[in-house]
Amino acid sequence: MNHQPYEDWLFSDNQILPEQKDELQDHLRKCDSCSQLSESWGDVHNLLDGPNQVRPNAGFSARWLTRLEEQEGRNKQRQSWIMLFLTGGVAVILFLLMGLNIITSVDQPLQLLLIGTQKLIEWLSVIKAFNEVISAFIELVSFIIPPVWWVLFAGMISLLCLLWLYSLKQLIQPRRMIL
Repeated sequence: MNHQPYEDWLFSDNQILPEQKDELQDHLRKCDSCSQLSESWGDVHNLLDGPNQVRPNAGFSARWLTRLEEQEGRNKQRQSWIMLFLTGGVAVILFLLMGLNIITSVDQPLQLLLIGTQKLIEWLSVIKAFNEVISAFIELVSFIIPPVWWVLFAGMISLLCLLWLYSLKQLIQPRRMIL
């Protein structure tokens, strides 16, 4: 016996024709399997549509969203720490390899230390000479230009700065449109 059309009619949400309904009822009286299926399907409908459905507690979705955001924050923090340790580890390894390469390329490590110290002393002497030149230039200019001109120059620079700040404020501030 073919049960497929009867099962389709049982599970269908659409209305069936009256003659199909009579045929289904006749089949359910004769077939125990289909009548048990019909009863079970009715029980499932009663459970789904019944008043005993469990509802979530108030604020469930808000708590769930908060927990989800916290979890995402922890995941991002963990990924940041992993990336920091990975990049730091790679940097340390590269510096060690570079140092090892430099040390092995020099016959005597003391020679490398002496060359580095000599270069540092050269740079310090260049900075000292530059400082002396700038100091002499400022002393000369302050002797040549009278203090009144310095005051006027500082006043002009101050006014230009104020004008610049005002123009920035005008550019950044939102404009009001009058209709």
